[in-house]
Amino acid sequence: MLYVILNILKIAGIIILSLLAFILLLIIALLFVPVRYKVNAIKPTVDGDFKVNITVSWLLQLFAFCFRLKNKDEQKMYIRILGIKKRLRNKDNDKPKKTKKKKKNKKNQSNDDITYTEAEDETAGSIKNESIEEDKEDNHPEDNDIVNEGAFEGDNQKKQNKFKSVVNKIEDSVVKIRKTIKKATSSVKTIKNKAQKLYSFANDGNNKKGMKKIVSSFLEILKKIKPKVTASVHFGFEDPYKMGKILSVLGILYPIYAKNTDIYPEFDNGDFYYGTVLVKGKIRIFTLLLICFKLYRDKNFKYLYNNYKEIKK
Repeated sequence: MLYVILNILKIAGIIILSLLAFILLLIIALLFVPVRYKVNAIKPTVDGDFKVNITVSWLLQLFAFCFRLKNKDEQKMYIRILGIKKRLRNKDNDKPKKTKKKKKNKKNQSNDDITYTEAEDETAGSIKNESIEEDKEDNHPEDNDIVNEGAFEGDNQKKQNKFKSVVNKIEDSVVKIRKTIKKATSSVKTIKNKAQKLYSFANDGNNKKGMKKIVSSFLEILKKIKPKVTASVHFGFEDPYKMGKILSVLGILYPIYAKNTDIYPEFDNGDFYYGTVLVKGKIRIFTLLLICFKLYRDKNFKYLYNNYKEIKK
């Protein structure tokens, strides 16, 4: 009996240890195995098809995301999990167009209903006018005098009510103007206080050091993620102003892309472009977490963060 219990505990311990080892291997893989990305854009000739292929993969492409685009018309998107491919979205412009005949029939029916209702309204209006005229003929002159006296009193009451409503509106407008003036003065005071706080925040030496630390850590992340770009592009524009602006920007960025890229501007062939662009890179989560942890432990960054909280309040 004791031997059986020991065997059961042994098997349970092996299972637990294997699960812990699997979880540990998975965490190590998430931290140290990089996520690779690749962007490939191709247009072989001026009149050729424009294609874009984007892939993001991890762990020897056992997990991957792919996106395919062709001439902005055909789009394909799918994921791959442990070698199993599953499509997410496909878009083609070859779908059959829906007919709109039924909508037109509905519009005609609605127009017929409108004309029918208009005819009914005209007949009803004529009947009402005839009945009003008959009632006027049946009235006596004595009754008309009584009605005129009541109407005169009613007009006086209406004038008094209008005068009161005008006075009330003026009083309400004065009250609203006072409230808006109070709000404006209070908002000006709050803006002044915030401006003083921002000025002191920007001129504080420790805050400046914290900002420098943020910028340096961001640049370090960019160096780690920095992709490799290879390209060969031919392009041209009819507008010389536009061409000059693009060439000036490319001249400023020349030290960044000079190694593996070839750019050929052409001035006499109108608006066109063709060529190939390939972008590759990788992102390792451990390096990003390490940089963020160093930034979080920095004293100047903590001081900057606490001051930002106070300003936000």
